[in-house]
Amino acid sequence: MFDLGQELDLAELPIANGPSFSPHTEEHNARCLSNTRTDLLRDILLWAKDKDGKPIFLLSVMAGTGKS
Repeated sequence: MFDLGQELDLAELPIANGPSFSPHTEEHNARCLSNTRTDLLRDILLWAKDKDGKPIFLLSVMAGTGKS
């Protein structure tokens, strides 16, 4: 157990070699399965084509749930 009065040297912690996931290596490859997110994609397309619509479409969901 860690004593709050004890100093912690972050340089002593182990370091993982290489990331297990790198979003930059796969950023241009589609990751969605066929026929998924169809409702959301339809809503985005309708919003983008609506010249009288609101200027911002906000995607507000948890990290890692497919906003990219």
